[in-house]
Amino acid sequence: MNPMVLLIVGLFLLTQQPDLSLQVEHSVAPAHPRNTLATGVSVVEIELNGRTGGQQTRLLYGTSPFASPGLNALMSWGFELPPQTNIARTSVTFLFRSPADYPVRIPPIAVKAGSRGPNSSAVPQEIVDPGYPMISTAQGAVILAVKISAAGAVTGVEAISGDSSLAEHSQQALKNWTFSPARVSGKAVSSTAYVVISFVRPT
Repeated sequence: MNPMVLLIVGLFLLTQQPDLSLQVEHSVAPAHPRNTLATGVSVVEIELNGRTGGQQTRLLYGTSPFASPGLNALMSWGFELPPQTNIARTSVTFLFRSPADYPVRIPPIAVKAGSRGPNSSAVPQEIVDPGYPMISTAQGAVILAVKISAAGAVTGVEAISGDSSLAEHSQQALKNWTFSPARVSGKAVSSTAYVVISFVRPT
């Protein structure tokens, strides 16, 4: 191979930061809040310390009745550290949709400034509701892994679980979400975050 090409490839690989986000080993869908017809959002950050075995769960955004279902579901999730690191974190965003078939406008997410330290996970800024897919009759939650660039753009979405028609519809909407990027020692880095979208059938 051309030595110049090898040099360029080597420099490219050196500038690529590894993804230091927690990886989901297993997940459980949340229960949809009862007695509400509204759309709601909660954002949670999970931090795992491999040295102590400790796990911190922080609610970054969310109010009743939308905070509790996500926090309760996360008690049954399992995470693993990426290679060559002892402390890692990720965020999980829960979007509980109203029984509307059309997309609902969701105001920008205001995560508390005090929760964003020099080491922090990516959190959503702009959330685009997927609406309910016309081809589906399913309901329930879909869980998706979202790849986010150091600029906060979505670069890939992978469905982990949930009905395929709801997951595909969600994947398309997630491409239009924007995030505040993850930070390691104050530097913006690419990362993985998780999004859970809970659907109920339109009424």
